[in-house]
Amino acid sequence: MGKIADLLKDQDVLIDLDVPDKDALFDVASQGLAKGCQVPAGTILAALMRRERLGPTALGQEVAVPHASVEGLDGIHVLYARLKQPCFFDGATGMPVVHALFLIVPMPANQTHLDMLAEVARLFSQPDFQKALRRAESPSGIRQAFQEYCERSPARID
Repeated sequence: MGKIADLLKDQDVLIDLDVPDKDALFDVASQGLAKGCQVPAGTILAALMRRERLGPTALGQEVAVPHASVEGLDGIHVLYARLKQPCFFDGATGMPVVHALFLIVPMPANQTHLDMLAEVARLFSQPDFQKALRRAESPSGIRQAFQEYCERSPARID
């Protein structure tokens, strides 16, 4: 299946997204994800919100990884959003989110889903990764940062 960097396309990258709150962020992301698959945005949004109700997906350090398994999905889809202004997620972190990586996988969720989440955690734990994302001025620059830092990460999702 590949690494996150292999799945991320230019149309899956939103730079300096200006949204008033988490709900608007999830709505915009669901619409973007729907463009790359055959599942309606409303179905994707419902799955993401259902998962979010189980517990916030904000990881701290300005990072969130909203994720869900979605009925009828043909494969794994990702969307990255760098926010213009921080968006506050509810929950234990109490931290603002600037980087949101949305991940949707086919139902039922399996080990690949968990492996992808682990890869994201490894990426964002690298001190310079967020700096590279902030410096990037285009979708291709964002994708290049993901590619470079994924290559430093030993995991490969098959």
